[in-house]
Amino acid sequence: MSKVKLSYPSQLMSGKVSGKDDGYFYVTAGGNQFYRKRDESYHKTRSPKQRWVGLSFAYAHAEMQKRFSTPEQVAQMVAAWKEAHKIGANGKLTKTAHSWQFAQLQLEWQLAHPYETWYAAYIQSIFDNVDAKTSSEHVSDFMLRQKIAELQAQIDALKSQLK
Repeated sequence: MSKVKLSYPSQLMSGKVSGKDDGYFYVTAGGNQFYRKRDESYHKTRSPKQRWVGLSFAYAHAEMQKRFSTPEQVAQMVAAWKEAHKIGANGKLTKTAHSWQFAQLQLEWQLAHPYETWYAAYIQSIFDNVDAKTSSEHVSDFMLRQKIAELQAQIDALKSQLK
């Protein structure tokens, strides 16, 4: 949806105006408005590493809202940030206590869910979904071909053990 920018009354639109558009409007720092075309499929194909980082981001976001909702909790967080000399979990200097705590929470989730363990569970969940879809009554051709390829790979592995 487009947004109304009151700071630029002559250039009112920014963002995507309708779902049929193949691009979006944006305003530069100099106040000029442009239209940029962009393929919107970039967010649909994410690598497993991006999914894992996204989960840590979602965890940190949810925890920030739970843990630091009162002024006393925020004051404690700021005091801890100053005590840490504004250095975050990744060893970088942080500008705000919020970003410092956010990085701490992301690291907390990532240590609790190591990438290798999470990736193994992620791949297993994909295989479980494939098995569930191929065992149901309404099976797509794609799922059948994928299952055939998987079984053929298992057959080839067993044949190689016979030699």
